[in-house]
Amino acid sequence: MSENQPVDPTGGWARATHALAVFGKEALDTGRAIGRFVAAPTGEVVGMLHDHLKVVRFERQVRLLDRAAEFMAERGKAGPDRKIPLNVALPLLEAATLEEDNDLQDLWVRLLVNGTDGDRPDEIERSFVSILRDMSRLDAEILQKIGDADNGTGVWTAELPELAISYRRGSERPAEKQEPSDDVNISLSNLTRLGVIDPTAGFGGPMSRGLVRLTPLGRALLRAVSA
Repeated sequence: MSENQPVDPTGGWARATHALAVFGKEALDTGRAIGRFVAAPTGEVVGMLHDHLKVVRFERQVRLLDRAAEFMAERGKAGPDRKIPLNVALPLLEAATLEEDNDLQDLWVRLLVNGTDGDRPDEIERSFVSILRDMSRLDAEILQKIGDADNGTGVWTAELPELAISYRRGSERPAEKQEPSDDVNISLSNLTRLGVIDPTAGFGGPMSRGLVRLTPLGRALLRAVSA
């Protein structure tokens, strides 16, 4: 031992070195597992992920893989049977492993699993990644409820986020609350900006977010993140 090197009587440095070595191996194994989903050399994927993902997000990587395995098992699959192009996979994985909300991360996992399921005809669009990245938990909840209620003619939004009401031609507008709350209005504005819903013109009047419908892009996104 050098005379200038301080003594570590607790052995903390040794334990820290060992912990980093263990973490490094686990991170490498996790990177290789993630590489199964991506159409690129494993070493390149591991290197890119190392650059993009920090130690503090390691648990999110592990949860991502665990949930992906669960979702694939629900379909009787042991693993992915097609790969996502790197230019889509890298931003998807970066966003998915940085997402701290479990419900939102599950949407990313569904997008990943559906994109690597050879039995599904649709492939992941690059736009889905940027749209999901810009959505809050409330946005995702509202979009799903609009999707469940949409019949092609529109959905009343005044009772959101609790309830979306299908519009029927000739039906009356919900009476008590004509427009959604401020929080819901902000969410609907963002979903409109992202191109997944359209406000509709009601009763010959101006466009209103009190009545909206899914766009083709919104339907495609919901299919891509569905079970």
